Amino acid sequence: MEFKDFTLLDLKQHFHLQNRSVRLFQGENIPPLAPSERLTDQLTEAEELPLKSEKARSEVIIAPILMELRRATNKFFIIYSGDMLIVDREKGLSENVTTFCRRIPDPIPSTYLPILTVVEAKRQDTEIGIDQCAAQLYGAYPFNQKSGLEIPRLYGCVTTADAWKFICLEGDTYLVDQNTYYLSEIEDVLGIFQHIMKYYHALLTT
Repeated sequence: MEFKDFTLLDLKQHFHLQNRSVRLFQGENIPPLAPSERLTDQLTEAEELPLKSEKARSEVIIAPILMELRRATNKFFIIYSGDMLIVDREKGLSENVTTFCRRIPDPIPSTYLPILTVVEAKRQDTEIGIDQCAAQLYGAYPFNQKSGLEIPRLYGCVTTADAWKFICLEGDTYLVDQNTYYLSEIEDVLGIFQHIMKYYHALLTT
């Protein structure tokens, strides 16, 4: 099986992983991040378009939001879209994924490690994308370990472009956010992404 074929039950049975539904960011006092005029114009224009395919939604809505976050975090991460993450072919841990990556320090400046995955939900249903996102996070964890990078929490996000749902892998447990955020709440979506990147920045630059 590839990442897209795993379910949370498969992850529990094959890799002894658990999952819990929680309020992932409860009590963390995350400030909203207002979109720039540039992003606001892009999203306004997107409302005028018939975005019927996943590809169209990804290019016109999701990609501009991720690029906005990259600018807001001083280009802290690289965006790989559709790149192949290969961990263990025998276990099926390989697939094209959309992954946030951070450049690791010299002496290997051309190497990038996955720190956050973004999955576009099939059939406009975020619940369907949770399983795939969870499998991608599990794949990223040992991938980073092999490179000597220990990250206690790995975050992911499932989106339909309109709805955004966050998940994280901590130890052997997936924490799935009970809250769903919407494009109409873009300040909250950007604020959460910025909060996640601040966590990584503090962890990886000390």
